[in-house]
Amino acid sequence: MSGQRSNREEQERQRLNRQINFLVMRKMWQRLRGRAKKGSEGQTIYAAFHMSRERYTRVIRGEPVRFSKEELKRLVVETGVRSEIFEGKDCFHFEAISRRDWQRLFELREVNIEGAKTFEKNLYDQMVESDVDLLKNADLYYFAVYLKSGKAVTDVNIEEEILGRINWLDNISLTRLERCRPEVLQKYVRGLEKQLDIASTLLRYVELKQQEK
Repeated sequence: MSGQRSNREEQERQRLNRQINFLVMRKMWQRLRGRAKKGSEGQTIYAAFHMSRERYTRVIRGEPVRFSKEELKRLVVETGVRSEIFEGKDCFHFEAISRRDWQRLFELREVNIEGAKTFEKNLYDQMVESDVDLLKNADLYYFAVYLKSGKAVTDVNIEEEILGRINWLDNISLTRLERCRPEVLQKYVRGLEKQLDIASTLLRYVELKQQEK
């Protein structure tokens, strides 16, 4: 009996995860790409995901929609977002928005459309730029890159990505680092040292190659 309850709870968790993910992805698409003009199907998130609008909407309503292995692979390759996001095993997270807030939104969508629209707008207003953070919310970051560039993060210019990460590192102040546990700081230092060693070795190799010309 407890096993059945646990299984139902997991199904409910994944169902809500998918509702959150697909609703957020559609809203991000509309904000960054704009709404498609009538008759321009190629400009919609539905066309980009190779889904009908009806099927996409069923996911947001919490109805069961199955993706084949081929569909998931294509979505992952094209967007750079993990399959767990599309399957509902994981979901996007936001600093100021709780899971209960999302539950309340989808409950409202069932009984009060106008109230749901107002509530949904309030949720979006609580989203902040730091929510789209590579370290805290990698899938959301990768999806934003996909929307802006039209490519998965693996296809984006590596120099742009490196410069972006340098800017992120530059914004980490001593005050923020003081909040970290010693073991986290140790991992942080080891990671930086590893990257420094790799970059220094490569730079030295490039310089030697240039000297040979």
